[in-house]
Amino acid sequence: MKGYRLTEAADRQLQEIWRYSRERWGNARANAYLAEINEALAQAIKSPALLRPRPELGDGVLARKVASHLAYGVVESDEFLVVAVLHGRMDPKRHLIKV
Repeated sequence: MKGYRLTEAADRQLQEIWRYSRERWGNARANAYLAEINEALAQAIKSPALLRPRPELGDGVLARKVASHLAYGVVESDEFLVVAVLHGRMDPKRHLIKV
């Protein structure tokens, strides 16, 4: 894969994660956590085996765990399209838009 990109929904979720993290732990930790998520996605592009198939969520849906969150997406045009970034306690069947 060449890289990854975010849907508008995934981008909004990352913004919400940053805001929540900033309120709880401050700007530095919020920035570091988003950097950690971005780095985990970049690593998954280099090593696709880090992406776990989630067939119960839809055909071709993959997930990458990052700390307390999971990034969900599909491979599209040789890129990983991130469709959602959800907290590990959230039910992806309930919160994912159909892929």
